[in-house]
Amino acid sequence: MLGELWRYWTTFAPERVRKFGYLQRLIAVEFRAKRCAEAWEPHLRNCRHMIIKAADLCERQGTCVVIGSGLLLEVPLSALASRFDHIYLVDIFHMP
Repeated sequence: MLGELWRYWTTFAPERVRKFGYLQRLIAVEFRAKRCAEAWEPHLRNCRHMIIKAADLCERQGTCVVIGSGLLLEVPLSALASRFDHIYLVDIFHMP
C-alpha cells in the first residue's frame, strides 16, 4: 500500500488522469499484477497467445494498433514488433 501511494505521488500525469481516477486504477492493477503474478500467469499467457494468433491472421502486416494497451501486461510487444512495421499503443494514459 505504501508502494502504491509512493508511485501515485511520484508519477507525472496530466490532471485529468488523476481527476478521473485513471492513474490510481493503473497503479492498483500494476501492484496487483505483481502480488498475484502466479495466479494471473495463465490468463496473461492465453491473452498473449490469442493476440499473436490474431496478428498471424492479418493479410497485411504493416501497421498494428493496440487499443486499450494499458500496462502492456497482455500485449506481446516483441512478437508484434517482429510481425509489423509500425505499432501504435493507444490508451488514456501510459505509465512512464
